[in-house]
Amino acid sequence: KPGQHEYKVMGLAPYGSEFQGRKSLEFFRKIHSFKGQEIINNKVLRDMYFSVKDALEGERFDGIAWGLQTWLEEFLSIWVKNSVEFHKLDKVVLSGGVAQNIKACKTISELPEVSNFWAGPISGDGSLGLGAAFLAASQHGKKIEISDIEDIYLGSHYSNSEIATAMQNSDIDWNKNYVFENPSAVDIARWISEGNIIARFSEKMEFGQRALGNRSILADPRYENSIQRINRKIKKRDFWMPFTPSMTIEEAEKILINPKKIYSPFMTMAFDLKEKFLNSIPAAIHPSDKSVRPQMLKRKNNPEYYDVLDAFKDISGLGVLLNTSFNLHGEAIVESPHDAISTFQRSDIDILIIGDKAIIRKK
Repeated sequence: KPGQHEYKVMGLAPYGSEFQGRKSLEFFRKIHSFKGQEIINNKVLRDMYFSVKDALEGERFDGIAWGLQTWLEEFLSIWVKNSVEFHKLDKVVLSGGVAQNIKACKTISELPEVSNFWAGPISGDGSLGLGAAFLAASQHGKKIEISDIEDIYLGSHYSNSEIATAMQNSDIDWNKNYVFENPSAVDIARWISEGNIIARFSEKMEFGQRALGNRSILADPRYENSIQRINRKIKKRDFWMPFTPSMTIEEAEKILINPKKIYSPFMTMAFDLKEKFLNSIPAAIHPSDKSVRPQMLKRKNNPEYYDVLDAFKDISGLGVLLNTSFNLHGEAIVESPHDAISTFQRSDIDILIIGDKAIIRKK
């Protein structure tokens, strides 16, 4: 479906192979070529639907996905290497919607010509306001120093009293649910370790497509059945779509292969796990290629969420949680207490952490 399924191609691609995807790859390679940094449209397509349909009809869907992803990674690698050579600069920032392709970002970050790499938390049209602000400042002669983006908790925030009001105005059946006051990080980590699927609605909402702990569904990454339970209870995702982990920065340094020490706090890049950790978090890796798209979290950027990860490490030995966005399939990420409570009621989430309360579904 346009506007929806394009984003699933990357997740499907590792299930294909050269055997199924060779014809697709050869077709995609004909579309563009290079002249230095310039990308040239070879004008081999008369349109963007029927030309592709005629060329690839009868090919397997996983083979087409493999061919497209392989071509994209080849294409961007050539373009980046040409740009690095031209500008004599080896630190690369990628922007635009294609920068959301985390596997392509992984390939670029691993190029020997690239010393450091960064892709923003929302690299497509949603970040145009940032560019507009810098443009306006420069047009007014303002000298601005661009600082690091420490975190992207820039969205709406609701007080505990506003949350309490939303709970009072909801139609929650209190015969089927009860309230636990002031759950601690240890309580939340223990509930997750006991197999509960937890939704967390806390503090400021994240900017961008990725839930980074404050509008998240959390589960134990150590057990593969966490995937099936989340899909059954709430997500209804396609089988090939992987879930991803949040991890403390210390845990990231321990379990990820990351020789360039690339910092990825916004789930915009993929990494491989060190061999001895390959089987440690099966619910939060890609089932086919075993790659992982982490949120690396420093305590200063989200102390409450970091404490949950840290408490889970005390229980499990791993400062890692499966983290996916808090929403039903096809809906936007929850924004308000009303959204959070409504989504909890329309799903089988076990526990909703909302402000200073936990709403627990009676077993």
